[in-house]
Amino acid sequence: MIAETITSTVGAMRDQQSTQLVGRARQILSRELSFVPNRNFVEMQHQDAWRGCGRVDGVEDAGNGPTVQLRPGLPAHLLRLCEVSIMTAEEEKAAFRRMNFLKYFYNHHRMLLDSEEVSVEQLDMMDSLLQRSERIRNDIISSSIRLVISIVKKYCTPHCVFDDLLSDGIISLVRAVDKFDFDRGFRFSTYATQIIHRDLWRAIARDQKSRTRFNTGNKVFIEGQTAEEKSRIEERSSGRVLRTIDQLLGRLDERERMIVSGRFGLESSGKKETFAALGKKLGISKERVRQLAERAVLKLRSSAQELGIEEEQWIA
Repeated sequence: MIAETITSTVGAMRDQQSTQLVGRARQILSRELSFVPNRNFVEMQHQDAWRGCGRVDGVEDAGNGPTVQLRPGLPAHLLRLCEVSIMTAEEEKAAFRRMNFLKYFYNHHRMLLDSEEVSVEQLDMMDSLLQRSERIRNDIISSSIRLVISIVKKYCTPHCVFDDLLSDGIISLVRAVDKFDFDRGFRFSTYATQIIHRDLWRAIARDQKSRTRFNTGNKVFIEGQTAEEKSRIEERSSGRVLRTIDQLLGRLDERERMIVSGRFGLESSGKKETFAALGKKLGISKERVRQLAERAVLKLRSSAQELGIEEEQWIA
């Protein structure tokens, strides 16, 4: 009797492990990474290819880039953003090459993956490739934040405040990191500067168009609320908004979509992020994120009316 129970338990555990492996494999199969191709990638069929740069290897293994001591006086959130040291030309090329190779290697193994015949070692290796490429990507972004700040300062006006433009600039920087071809012979800062300038011009133009439409009514509405009422609006808006959010997100700008998606758990992970976490990603204070979230909710309400979506359908 005891032997039968043990056998049954072991069998159930194996079935559960097999189901978990299949689930992990299917998740990997559904997630293709974009990368900048290089003709030399095909020749390198070992995941440790192109290691040897001290900074990049250290970031890949531990996740922490070298830091520098900054002058006092900067706001705390800017000090945190700028604490990673700027990359040399050699470090930069090594970082982009290694990051894109890890993504290429991940996609290569992803195409060979069979969800029905997969091992824990295979899946762990692929998860490791993804994590290591992400660490290098984060270090490239962090080391380039000062470039964004230097550009954003030139665009500040009474209507275009620094924190808003900085978050737009960081989004543009992330886009540039994902598109930069390290093998073309010029520095990343040259490429990123063009992308950031272009996107800031577009963001300012969008803001000028939307200001007339939204600012007056939204400002009166927000300023007329007590702190308790503002809190209640946010809580109510986080209820049924998920039912029709796909139709409405297209009416928000990229920064607002990022805040709404993170705040209400609309990313693939399903995790709801705090204002502080979102502020760290965007380079702005958590209070500014809260303000932008309120503005986005008001835009969603206006868009819902235009689309003929009843307020009761998406507000609890």
